[in-house]
Amino acid sequence: MSSGIDVSVIIPAYNAVDFLERAVQSVRDQEILSWELILVENGSDDQTFQICKTLSEGDARIRVFQSNKGVSRARNRGLNEAKGNWICFLDADDYLYPDAFRTLNEMISYGKLQEDSEACEIVLFGHNSEKSGAPGAFEVYSAESQCLEFRCRMLENPTRYMPVWGKLFSRSKIEKYHLRFDEELELAEDADFTFRFMRYCNRICVSEAQLYHYSEDTVSAVRSWRLGKDLKYIRSMKHMEQYIREECREIRTAFSCFVAMHLLLILVHDTFAAGNPASDKEKRKKMKELLERELFSDAIRDIPLRKCRSVRMLP
Repeated sequence: MSSGIDVSVIIPAYNAVDFLERAVQSVRDQEILSWELILVENGSDDQTFQICKTLSEGDARIRVFQSNKGVSRARNRGLNEAKGNWICFLDADDYLYPDAFRTLNEMISYGKLQEDSEACEIVLFGHNSEKSGAPGAFEVYSAESQCLEFRCRMLENPTRYMPVWGKLFSRSKIEKYHLRFDEELELAEDADFTFRFMRYCNRICVSEAQLYHYSEDTVSAVRSWRLGKDLKYIRSMKHMEQYIREECREIRTAFSCFVAMHLLLILVHDTFAAGNPASDKEKRKKMKELLERELFSDAIRDIPLRKCRSVRMLP
């Protein structure tokens, strides 16, 4: 039975004292769609939990929980507590632009008005790192071939499409297929969740409207150098391979592009990162070792040359 809540916004909060209030206020500013905000503090060593409690005072729509350390554990706790028809993941250092929910409501309503009267199961919207959002056209994909083509596009451009933020997920679909984040994965765990969710989608709404602010002025797990990051990425991709084997040829080829794009991420943010203390010789040796790994060498061989003509794939 419906709770009457349109959107459950889930914010994992870890050492977020400097920016959490901004994220919360961006949700409070939303109109049209009813919402609840689930704050999940997960192992912080600062005053994040106290700030969560302060922000929730006097507003029954904001609920505060705790989980063990790890963004996947926090998001899973949020999913377990959520009551809304839609799930919206928001990182604590990011925020929603004003009128985001108003625009999303228009897309949801449009999706329901199509001739087959079925609601969309996921709504994807754009993001930027500017000071304001931007409007954009949107489309609804419902034909099997359209959904397949878009799933391939998502895998081929993972930094744009595969994070769990910038989306509304149908909670009924999540619960029907018992979808949760794999708590053993530390990087690309959101791509793993998004991929598994998309396997069950028959109606997809995609908007070019930029409604989500992605902060580049904070240090994230993706952009900072940490020893062993390459192995964590590899572990996530090897984990996703088990689902890929069951897919059609188009998805398997798109996954090869996904793997190649993550190789580039590893080289930029790990092997040749400014914070990596290794020597140039050691970095080049590491790159060669990565290229010789079966995961990456097989993916590179599998990618058709025609897919390498864009600037994004040229490297």
